[in-house]
Amino acid sequence: YENNKEIGLYSLISDIFGQPLGVIQISLSKTLFTSLYMTYWIIGIFIIALSIILSLIYARYVANFLMSPVERISFDMDKISQNPINSEYLQKDRYPHLELMVEATNKILESFRKHYTNQKKYEEIVWNIKEGIFEADAQGIINLTNPILKKILNTDCIKDKNIFDIFKINHTEIPIKAKEYYFNNRYYHLFIDKFTLQKKLYYSGILIDISQQKNDEKAKLALKLELEKKSKLAE
Repeated sequence: YENNKEIGLYSLISDIFGQPLGVIQISLSKTLFTSLYMTYWIIGIFIIALSIILSLIYARYVANFLMSPVERISFDMDKISQNPINSEYLQKDRYPHLELMVEATNKILESFRKHYTNQKKYEEIVWNIKEGIFEADAQGIINLTNPILKKILNTDCIKDKNIFDIFKINHTEIPIKAKEYYFNNRYYHLFIDKFTLQKKLYYSGILIDISQQKNDEKAKLALKLELEKKSKLAE
């Protein structure tokens, strides 16, 4: 039976001869019944979802366990190639009979990291050095420089400009050693040399500030002249 407040049922109890002994009534609050019914479905859905997740995890574990060493190392090497700096080294025990490949891969990874570290150190030195540094291609077009060179030449953009135009030189003068220039009330020595990389010609150069040296030389010359003048007057 069912009404606005309760859901229930009646059950007839009989003896061993089939004669009725009594009637049992079972009733339950409709609100409580609804709550229990919803709880039953929520628990059921949770158990099903948990079973699916555990099945996927187990399937992934089994697939990885059954994967051949060649497939496994290929998969791990692909992950390393995507992020070689932060990737871990390969472990030999994960790839039976592929120890030589694991060792070679780890050596390549180590070499790459050393090169990357040295490159970062070089860039940091070039970027923070007090001298103006540049590199140009065979036509003299600047493709690499540091902020100091921009400050020396008083320009915001120096990349793609030509060193032959900036320093009023031609390629026959190179190598150049300690050629004096005057930029923005300061004196500089220019050094330029050439080198070949992968059969291509490049120029590298540096501008060194010698203003203090020039000022010292002027001061020494002025002092010498002053001493010579006083010496003549004394005579």
